[in-house]
Amino acid sequence: MSHIEARRTGDRKMVNKRTSAALLLCLAGAGAAAQDEGQRAALEEVIVTAERRSESLQDVSVSVSAFNEDMMERRQVTEILQVMNDVPNLVGNNNVGQSSATTFFIRGVGSTESIPTVDTTVGLYVDGVYIGRQGVNNFSLFDIDRVEVLRGPQGTLYGRNSSGGAVKIVTKQPGPELSRRIEFAYGEDDFLSARGSLNTQVGDGPLYFGGNFLVEQRDGVTENITLDRDVNDKDYMGGRASLRWEPSDSAKFTLIGDYSRVDENGLYGVNVLESDSAVPSIANTPTGDLFQIVSDEDIDNEAVAWGISLQGDWFLGNGVDLTSITAYRFTSQDYNLDISDRNPATYILSADTESTQFSQEFQLTGSLFDRGTWVAGLYYFNEQTDYLLTDDIRIAPFLVSVFDKDFDVDVESIAGFGEINYDLTDTLRLIAGVRVTNDRKKLDVAQTIGGAPGFDSASLSALGVDLDIDFTEVNPKVGLEFDVAEDVLLYGTYTQGFKSGGWQARVNNPQQFLNFEPEIVDSYEIGMKSTWLERRLRLNASIFYTDYQDLFNSVPGAGGTFLVATADAEITGLEIETTFRANQYLDLYGSFGFLDAEYKNLSTALQGTLGDELQRTPDLNAKVGASIDYPLANGRGLLFNVGYSYITEYFVNPQNTPASETGDFGLLDASIGLSFDDGKYEISLACRNCADEEYFDSILDFAGFGFSTVYTGPPRLVRASFRARF
Repeated sequence: MSHIEARRTGDRKMVNKRTSAALLLCLAGAGAAAQDEGQRAALEEVIVTAERRSESLQDVSVSVSAFNEDMMERRQVTEILQVMNDVPNLVGNNNVGQSSATTFFIRGVGSTESIPTVDTTVGLYVDGVYIGRQGVNNFSLFDIDRVEVLRGPQGTLYGRNSSGGAVKIVTKQPGPELSRRIEFAYGEDDFLSARGSLNTQVGDGPLYFGGNFLVEQRDGVTENITLDRDVNDKDYMGGRASLRWEPSDSAKFTLIGDYSRVDENGLYGVNVLESDSAVPSIANTPTGDLFQIVSDEDIDNEAVAWGISLQGDWFLGNGVDLTSITAYRFTSQDYNLDISDRNPATYILSADTESTQFSQEFQLTGSLFDRGTWVAGLYYFNEQTDYLLTDDIRIAPFLVSVFDKDFDVDVESIAGFGEINYDLTDTLRLIAGVRVTNDRKKLDVAQTIGGAPGFDSASLSALGVDLDIDFTEVNPKVGLEFDVAEDVLLYGTYTQGFKSGGWQARVNNPQQFLNFEPEIVDSYEIGMKSTWLERRLRLNASIFYTDYQDLFNSVPGAGGTFLVATADAEITGLEIETTFRANQYLDLYGSFGFLDAEYKNLSTALQGTLGDELQRTPDLNAKVGASIDYPLANGRGLLFNVGYSYITEYFVNPQNTPASETGDFGLLDASIGLSFDDGKYEISLACRNCADEEYFDSILDFAGFGFSTVYTGPPRLVRASFRARF
């Protein structure tokens, strides 16, 4: 199979796309016909905390996609990466070779780097705690209250490294009612899952406990013909415990601890590039099968993450509330990758990471002379990371070269922020906010080449590299909200965000080790939040323009060098999200995202180095689906959900090389189940990627070395499950 044939695998399955589209049209027709016969019911209100207070989704002037636990279960969203199919203009992928690590691009703004000298551009938060590293961030979504995806810069309220947006996970809080839940599932490739949760009151006092656990595993889905075994398996375990104490009506405290572990054989990629060469390390013939590899390297990914946080809430009177969130997190990851898919392996990449972070945030919220609301706060963040990166290269002209780089990165960030929403009239409101952030970063580095000393901090400093950097940024927000009607809100906003600067450090030549400045993202957005047809139709839409300054890219240059390709870009787009309750049993939903992203004013030096398009910016991503909850006799119910997502081709590197293009692909998911005893018990049969579509999740294009390694998306998974609540 050639690379182009493999990339266009999705084109061979157009029948599945037409079938799913026809099914949804039939469901829509049935729902419309039933409107006059069935009882009409309004859509439930969705509560979010996008603006640091609990509000209806329809009342916030931010583009937010929100999913509660029931929605995620119906759509088979079990980990944070799977949210991508349901959010317009969100592209999410595993970091290369790491199922425990996720990288997000929102509205074309994102970063693929997991090295600690480069920060992310989409902030990830769990119960208000920012997660600094994206090495172990593909969190399991069990016993979750909701997930919110905020699109566009969130610099005012969420700060640094949220210039693309923010993903918020809000877990269930313990309460006085006793509840227990267990779930077991079995599926293809010996997929096994066991989940359980408990919520109870402790004694007679105002103390409540919540806890849960999750164990999940799956045999390998890729055949390694050299090692004679299946690889790319899954092995995950995790749990969370929380205590909530309410000593009075004006105070409550919540203590949360979590732990997760990943130990898996993979992920392996498969080379799809044929190469003829007189040099043995370059010559290569692919297997022709996206799930068959030849690597002789025994690779693994071991990752552990745990954390503890304490949130205190005080209701101070006169509408003023104070929240304090104190948190500590630890992350450890050790992995090795054969990114060449060769026998013998010619390029082995390894990393060993330990990272700790401490954060403290204070938030004050209140009313503004009975004409609006305000929020203000202080934030402190400290992160220390020890990172060992190894490049084991066995390709001419390197022959056998082992480059070790040991990084110690220390980050300290302090910020103050505030935002007001003020009623100018009964229907017109002003939004104004600002955040001031100071970042300080220190780096100590030492390199060895085959065990011999290479560059170090002293030699880099002598070359002019600043290893103690400091940034201060002021990020504003301003906008207007206008109530056109009772259930129609129009808004226009200008928002700025920034990603902190750092070092181009994934290099083996000290001349290429360079500083780079912060990225600045200015976003202009006009949006609508609306509810129609007696609150049975929810329709939200937004259009936006993004001015992207100093976008950081690291790209190969001439003679095996690396360049820091810093450039400006502009991005325009449209987003639509809708849910229609056709009758009391049937919901139809859809989301659509359109993007146009390109570099602008490229310097002569970068012309030909960067491609025409920003990486991971498809022209279109969309999803349509239907969900049925139909009551039967004797406390039973029928549950059904079907969804089809589609995404157009995009490039996965900034050079836009032909081998880095994904091709269009579409994914069909479906589930059907029966509930008993008024929902106490449930059995179901579900499939993800039901048509077994072959598609690319990530690609490493090393055509100059004779290989292009692709990492495929998960194959079809059919599973049966049993769930009990009591």
